[in-house]
Amino acid sequence: GNYGDITVGNNATLTFSESNGTYYAKSLNGGSNVTINMAPGTYYIDDMDLGSNGTIVVTPSGVVKIYAKTVDLGDNVAVNDGGDPGNLYFLVHTSLTMENNASMVGVAIAPDSSANIDVGDNATLYGAMIGGSTTTMGSNATITFDATVQSAIEALTGSGSYGSVTPGSWQEQY
Repeated sequence: GNYGDITVGNNATLTFSESNGTYYAKSLNGGSNVTINMAPGTYYIDDMDLGSNGTIVVTPSGVVKIYAKTVDLGDNVAVNDGGDPGNLYFLVHTSLTMENNASMVGVAIAPDSSANIDVGDNATLYGAMIGGSTTTMGSNATITFDATVQSAIEALTGSGSYGSVTPGSWQEQY
């Protein structure tokens, strides 16, 4: 479907139910404690902003691809929690922010040379973050990458689309 601005109020639930659908939205803004159920499909969202304690659930099982300019996942937001990293794919052009204590299971790619990725204190990612001009990790933030994630990247992007990703291929700056 085609949507303008989508606002989900505090403690509310939004469900995209058409499997293998294509959705377009100028913005998706969620208040605190929201649940967003996303059916497998492709989502084009200019700006995505979820308030604290929200959840994004991939349901039923399948691949959700989200193409966005900016994504801000608030404090304590859980994205695809307990899901398969191959079922969630973010392609972000400007910025991806995971606030403090946020968690995500999936793959985030920021191919633009000016894109920024910020991961807050105690945030966790089971998956991968690829690209971006600057990636900032907060205190105690973790990214878990394993063979399952590598397979998910290859399935989502097509083999070789973003080259080989190897654990340990980063540079720490102090």
